[in-house]
Amino acid sequence: MYPVTEIFYSIQGEGHHSGKATLFVRLHGCNLACDFCDEPSHTQGEYENQSQEAILEQLRAYPAHFVVITGGEPTLFDLNPLIKFLQKEGYFVAIETNGYNLAHIQAADWITYSPKNWNTLAKEGYDELKFIIHHASDITPLLALSQEKPLYLQPQSDGSALNAANVARCVELILEHPEWRLSLQTHKILEIP
Repeated sequence: MYPVTEIFYSIQGEGHHSGKATLFVRLHGCNLACDFCDEPSHTQGEYENQSQEAILEQLRAYPAHFVVITGGEPTLFDLNPLIKFLQKEGYFVAIETNGYNLAHIQAADWITYSPKNWNTLAKEGYDELKFIIHHASDITPLLALSQEKPLYLQPQSDGSALNAANVARCVELILEHPEWRLSLQTHKILEIP
């Protein structure tokens, strides 16, 4: 059973898969309490414990086969059985995580690692890195990275709106470090879920 706060169909707005029609499975619970979190329902909202079969039944209502399991923090739970179950049903399964327990998602097809503690970064077990950037962020730990995987900078938003100073800082950093990429929360710009 998995604590599901919502399942919805939209467009992936962040990172490598931005622009894809996506089935989102949002799980309840997080090991952190980030003051900039833009999704409070994962810790404050209601949820329903759902079986793999119940999740699949809801996903089948939509034509896409690209699933993102997010939260909260999905790696609070061993998701490998759910991931393998969905893969057997023809779904590509991506996970968005702060990296709490990467072993819980090792079966995933794609892992977006968005660490909040930049001083202790996992070296492997993911496909892309995403850092949430505030204009005053100390990026020193990012400069020390020797990274072959895509590294995205995403401006910290103010709720549902982009913060101009944070966007400007990301653009400045990417122009200084052309190997880095910009990730905008396109779904917020388009005002879609």
